[in-house]
Amino acid sequence: MAASLCWWARSWKGRVSDIVPRTRANEAETTLTAIISQHLRSHPNSKQHPVVSVFIASDVSNYQASIIEDFLENVYLKLSQGASLDKDESDDLYEDFELARETCPEGTRLRLRLKLIREALHIRLKALRDSRSFLLLDGIDRIDSTLRILLEKEIADLQDAGLSILLTSRLAVFEQDVGICDHRNHGGAPDDDPLSPQDREASSLFLVCRTCGDLLCFECRGAGRICENW
Repeated sequence: MAASLCWWARSWKGRVSDIVPRTRANEAETTLTAIISQHLRSHPNSKQHPVVSVFIASDVSNYQASIIEDFLENVYLKLSQGASLDKDESDDLYEDFELARETCPEGTRLRLRLKLIREALHIRLKALRDSRSFLLLDGIDRIDSTLRILLEKEIADLQDAGLSILLTSRLAVFEQDVGICDHRNHGGAPDDDPLSPQDREASSLFLVCRTCGDLLCFECRGAGRICENW
């Protein structure tokens, strides 16, 4: 087992790995992730590097959008544990994020908070670029499809920034992603009275904004409604 874990650690750089346990899925995922996390923290070749473990223990609905923000902050804070951050200049951005969390609670202001914590995290990763850092994310399949698309985009960006990532999830051979349109005028609703997420129909075919990650249905696109950030 130890030899296999060493091989995984050496092979992580520059890619996302998906490990899918085949027996008693929920327990096996958590056990496997915990074993790998413990191994990385104790092995001579990796114990000096930050290891971030995130366990999603319960289902997360599409309406719990704060999980993206919480995830990024969790990774940001844990990357500072046991790491040399002499070149890290992200503290000011993180303070701005904390202030925005107190003063900009909902709506489009959520994007400001996400922007701040995202930038702070990527600056911290840049400071760690000469070292190694690991992220173990267990239970990503517990997140509903719309939020998971956004989270996977964040994870891909973290990978590009040099973070070595391991994902575990239950087997989902027949899974099909569905999403809910984010446009404020979806269904022809006026600006001052948009449909709530619960009243919007889910669709397996949609567009994703490369700038902000919002979803747009083809009905809105056909009606000339586009993302404000496009």
